[in-house]
Amino acid sequence: MGLEQRAHRRPVRDLRRHLNGLLHIAEQEERNGNDPTTSSWEPQCLELWLTSVPQQLPIWFQVIKGVSAVRSGIMNLPMLVSLIVLSVLSGALVSAMGYYTPTMIMGCILVLISAALMTTFTPDTGTVKWAGYQVIMGAGIGMGAQQTVLAMQASLPSKVVPVGTALMIFYQTLGGAVFLIVAQNVFQHELVKRLTGRNIPGVDASSVAAAGATEVRNLVPPKYLGEALEAYNGAVVRTFYISVALAAVAVLATFVPEWKSVKTVAKKREEQENIESEENEVV
Repeated sequence: MGLEQRAHRRPVRDLRRHLNGLLHIAEQEERNGNDPTTSSWEPQCLELWLTSVPQQLPIWFQVIKGVSAVRSGIMNLPMLVSLIVLSVLSGALVSAMGYYTPTMIMGCILVLISAALMTTFTPDTGTVKWAGYQVIMGAGIGMGAQQTVLAMQASLPSKVVPVGTALMIFYQTLGGAVFLIVAQNVFQHELVKRLTGRNIPGVDASSVAAAGATEVRNLVPPKYLGEALEAYNGAVVRTFYISVALAAVAVLATFVPEWKSVKTVAKKREEQENIESEENEVV
């Protein structure tokens, strides 16, 4: 067989290998009593939620609070710090008790609470509230996000874990890209509608929406800036409702997977590896 023919057949072999991996994963999930179509709801919904709030929150800081892009990044630190701290603490907790499901449930509940609280944002929302809501958000992400990887590793055989990891990353990336566009379209539509409804003299709603966060205050006359900020705040908050819906589905999805102890799974795999090693020595 020539080199060109082998090159043409390689994608087919790769596709067949991945399809076999998918079938193996589905069979394993069904054998464990899980529905393979629902066992990944929690990570997908959590990831989709992450494409909305972190995208719109810096915009809210820049427009509503009138800060620079660098300053808005600094104002996101409460979420980042709590995410890191709770990731470490939840990892230690799972290692101690063996079960990842409780931290997954609690993380998604915190995400839902933070998303719901952020829908109450107004131009007058103070530092205590927006920073506190971010702390809750980061805690939820830190507790819930990493547990999805543990759940997959505990549910699948070792040989198909790489395929499962690749698929999870693929679905999260694809879904995140789609919902990023959805959230942006909702934001643009709401902003134009709200600015048009207020009928601010000398302000073209479409131009303001297309100008970006840094130019809003330059395009609106100072006497009407308060009305424009109200409209902008309402448009940003409307995208948070998407996050609330996704977080609610994620909470429900955390009750789908069965409870498994990573300690028990690790022990069984070690025993299986020892058996296979002894069989190989005999052969």
